Amino acid sequence: MVIGAATALGSASAASPASAVTTGVNPSVTGEAAHVVSLRKALDDAAAGIVGPHGVDSKGRIIVKAWYEGVPTYTLLNTLVIGGNTILDATGARFVAKFPTTSRVYTLDQTNPHSPTPAYETNTQGQFTAPAVSGAKAATMLINHVPSSATTGYSAPGNIAVKGGEWDPVSAWFWQDSGDVRARADKAPPMNVLTFTHTQDVEVEGVTVWNVKW
Repeated sequence: MVIGAATALGSASAASPASAVTTGVNPSVTGEAAHVVSLRKALDDAAAGIVGPHGVDSKGRIIVKAWYEGVPTYTLLNTLVIGGNTILDATGARFVAKFPTTSRVYTLDQTNPHSPTPAYETNTQGQFTAPAVSGAKAATMLINHVPSSATTGYSAPGNIAVKGGEWDPVSAWFWQDSGDVRARADKAPPMNVLTFTHTQDVEVEGVTVWNVKW
């Protein structure tokens, strides 16, 4: 299940593999703000079954709250990971992606109406170069934890919920741009927002997704 999906245009080359060192279920990311690091730690604790200050909800999910008075925007430099039996209550919070990028060759999809407008200039093979996520866990803002033993079927830890929050995967790249460059979000990579794989019992409520490229 994907919420806030970047439509695949096809590619001629793959993005670089993830290189972040992991601590718990979340990557340890150099340069992220203290409140983002704290959120990752709270999600790691919940994934390990450690109940935090907000307790447990009626479905047995450990509550992790992302918003508190005075907290600024959560600028994510890598994918946020949520474990099983966890509810991320992001009501009132704003999340912005600013993942590392690399150049990638794409093939323009000319058969479907979702192709970018204004159109990209392509070569004779219908290809163009644009950014792609590089060095991150995945090209998504949030994903569920999937142990190496649970990569088939629906065996990854479930009973997960995400509640509220504004999730914006591209705006960090285009505020200083104008015209066609801004309209296409040329400097932003295509990304998903919330991705859930190999799991079950997932609830998403009151989430606002902004500006998904393609």
